Amino acid sequence: LVLRGLVPKDDPSFKEFVLFAALCVGTVRKERNTITHGGAVRSYEALQRALATLFACYKEIILQGRVDELVSHSHWLPPPHCWIKINVDATVRDVFSVGVAVARSERMEVIAVSSQRSVCVDSLFAEAGAC
Repeated sequence: LVLRGLVPKDDPSFKEFVLFAALCVGTVRKERNTITHGGAVRSYEALQRALATLFACYKEIILQGRVDELVSHSHWLPPPHCWIKINVDATVRDVFSVGVAVARSERMEVIAVSSQRSVCVDSLFAEAGAC
């Protein structure tokens, strides 16, 4: 939409449009994950209120030039010396799932990578299997 000129980059509301679009995508993804993992479906009104609240918060921080304030309080820190960080994720399809694990050192060097395909199509079991 942006590339096709729905909101030109020189439009004063361009940054607000991009922020709102990103928050919409994030809200849909979060709701999808909640439903996938057995959570309750929120009403349209509840989603709309949550999105409006997020937009107001991020608009003040990001669009008003307070990004440095946000970044200074929120950044990645490596694990303690000699620790290993392990990230896992899974994706579920109609007839199979795939789980992936990545282990990294405190210097973010990849130590090990593992992936496994399974006939399990339950998202909770797929995530657990990735561990």
